[in-house]
Amino acid sequence: MRLVSSTQCDMTKENSYCYKQSKSIVEGRKVRPIRILHCVHSLIAGGAERQLRLLTNISYNHEMDAAIFCINDRGSDSIDSSVKIYKSSQVNKYNISIFFSLVKAIKDFKPDILHAWLPAPVTIPAMFLATIYRIPCVWSYRNAMFFRRPLTMIEFMLAWPCASCIISNNPIRRSSLPYRIIYKTKQGIEIRNAVSVEPRYCKVLAGETATLEHRILFAGRITYQKNWRCLLKALPIVLRTYKLKVVICGVGEDEPQLKAMVDQLELTPFVSHAGYRSNIHEVMQQSDVLVLPSWYEGMSNVFLEALSIGLPCVVSDIPANLDIIGGSGCALTFPPSSADALAACLLELFRSPSLRLSLAQRGREVAAKYSLERFAEAHVAAYRSVLVRYLSERMKRA
Repeated sequence: MRLVSSTQCDMTKENSYCYKQSKSIVEGRKVRPIRILHCVHSLIAGGAERQLRLLTNISYNHEMDAAIFCINDRGSDSIDSSVKIYKSSQVNKYNISIFFSLVKAIKDFKPDILHAWLPAPVTIPAMFLATIYRIPCVWSYRNAMFFRRPLTMIEFMLAWPCASCIISNNPIRRSSLPYRIIYKTKQGIEIRNAVSVEPRYCKVLAGETATLEHRILFAGRITYQKNWRCLLKALPIVLRTYKLKVVICGVGEDEPQLKAMVDQLELTPFVSHAGYRSNIHEVMQQSDVLVLPSWYEGMSNVFLEALSIGLPCVVSDIPANLDIIGGSGCALTFPPSSADALAACLLELFRSPSLRLSLAQRGREVAAKYSLERFAEAHVAAYRSVLVRYLSERMKRA
């Protein structure tokens, strides 16, 4: 089958594949699943990677044929066998060989659309090659967008000529003005995250009895954004009243500082750093509370998953978390700058079994709104829209 966006596709002929594909989508007729090549650095670690795995694993049931191009393919065993994985030959994310590896993936898979997820060292080659090969390209916003690093400026400038559409998991009003402008220009689409938890990991919600020992879970990258320092500073206050077992799951550049601060605060007997855990839902099931003290988020998977499991949550009062909570009262909140406020929330939670039960019940109700079906249907609709618009513009120029 010919590549939808091949430079040899004659847009003026009614019998060309491009014409047939766009016309069939407009008329609601099915030719074949839309072929999406997702481009990302790795398959594990962050929230975007988690959402990508969820999407690709159910793609074929929703008229999408998915493949993944990545640099680090750890975690590929969690991807459905129908999804083809293309691993870059490069040894680090700044190696120019990514261009050659991605070209091979494009020629082999023949995608209708490239979806550039993150980070910039991957999205830049993806958007550039999508333009060279005349393939519509979707670019993802996974956080509120600002120019935090030098490469983000290059990524932003390249998106103007190369991106066909932007998909964001968070309201565009949180991003800086330039990102809001390009989002509007590219007819951006907001698709909220999905949550999927196997029933066997869901907690049994029943009346609890008071206890002197509680298990606290922190799950996220060990980096500035996740504000792990706030949790460590709050622990000595809580330890005056309760015994604690604190599990920190995640990896990141701040790991040496984390270990040093645990030693400095004499928290070693109470805190364990478990690194990356593929069975995070099992860890959640065994915990008493999730603490999410982030300075900022796009939309936290960890928060949604904890709510779905029935794990009480104490989270920072940032816009992303408040959007999920709404008026449900499904979590306790605190300012991310205040370890004292976090400690007060934990003490309130530990004192009241009825509060823990109430939070768990309300959390389940909130998480139920973020279904996989809604998530997949929103993406296939977005891809159809992008493909029709892109092909229509090409036919006009032909």
